[in-house]
Amino acid sequence: MGGVVHATTSHPHFFNIYYYPFVHDKIGGGMQRYMFVLFLVLLALAGKVQAQEAGEAKIYVSLDEFKLELVRGNVTIFTAPIGIGTGQPFRYGNKVYKFDTPVGVRRVIAKEKNPVWRRPGWAYEEFSVYRDFAIVRMQPGEIYYMSDSTMLKLDGNRIVRSTYYGESWTWNREVEVLDLVARKIYMPPLGVVHRNLEGILGTRKLDLGDGYLIHGTDDPSSIGQRSSHGCIRMHNADVEKLYELVPIGTRVVIR
Repeated sequence: MGGVVHATTSHPHFFNIYYYPFVHDKIGGGMQRYMFVLFLVLLALAGKVQAQEAGEAKIYVSLDEFKLELVRGNVTIFTAPIGIGTGQPFRYGNKVYKFDTPVGVRRVIAKEKNPVWRRPGWAYEEFSVYRDFAIVRMQPGEIYYMSDSTMLKLDGNRIVRSTYYGESWTWNREVEVLDLVARKIYMPPLGVVHRNLEGILGTRKLDLGDGYLIHGTDDPSSIGQRSSHGCIRMHNADVEKLYELVPIGTRVVIR
């Protein structure tokens, strides 16, 4: 069946194509000409996309090799050893955690210098199980009596310890709030400064979403090991360099 394609260019990148049967013999080769033009436009668009992708640096994480690479096109710009998730399950009551580094494609959604680790609930649960301590989940307005006859309570975003004689002071925020005699660990609500620890995440972090990070460490011996709860650990000097090389939005391929 003969025919011709009529193309309009109301959009700069696409053609509206209409096929009219039975008129190919009159116009002669019109369909072929318009299809060729369409092919050239699509080819140009594909080339533009490929050029953009070639210009973007991507982070590739090899879990088997404990290695991170920053690659632009076919050129490796930066490489460094890493630590990854243990992959081991952890059970607390009816909850089961598996601390894997997830395979897949993510993006850097945020960056931060000198990050603070905000201890999640599972950190207290791990301490409870491995040290055989009971968790006391602190609530505003409640008073908690320690084995040495001192008392604990929440005061805004702090934990305050006091005596019967009216003396009070803020608990040292760098250590867990423990009653060693009663074997209890006190877990304050999120937002209380005692949930925060400096230095654990090293000097830089790149946020990959869902709680997963690329970050530094205060334990260099953990690099090259299955040592984390799912995050990707790096030596501080390496993560500082990576931090400067990649913008927010950089694609991260974990495999």
